[in-house]
Amino acid sequence: MKKRLAATAIALVVGAGVVHAASMPASSLSGWYEGAFQKESEKLAGAAGEEMARLLAGIGAKVLEAGEWAEEQVVSLTETEEQRAERELNARTAEIQSQLEQTASRLEAELKESTTDSKQLEAEIEADVTRILEEVLNEH
Repeated sequence: MKKRLAATAIALVVGAGVVHAASMPASSLSGWYEGAFQKESEKLAGAAGEEMARLLAGIGAKVLEAGEWAEEQVVSLTETEEQRAERELNARTAEIQSQLEQTASRLEAELKESTTDSKQLEAEIEADVTRILEEVLNEH
């Protein structure tokens, strides 16, 4: 009995739905569909807009982080290049100073040598002059 009663109730609900749908004009159904579609479109557009805003905010944050990272890299590279340039400059300065010291030592040695040579030359000339004078005086 319960089965018959349930089957009869389902048949009545389905039949009533069919009768109601058949009695609705096509424009009402079309209007309902457009309204429902519009509501769903607005919901989806709102959700999409919120998601887009969230994603853009995330992307903006990532871009700022990347910019800061790039700036740090440039500063680091600049400092590294400055340190390298300073190191090379100090090495070149030390090299030039060493060359100057070697040149000064060499010139000093040459000057001493030439002074010694000129004193020796003066002594030889003086000895030769004395010898020649002695020879000349001894001959007369």
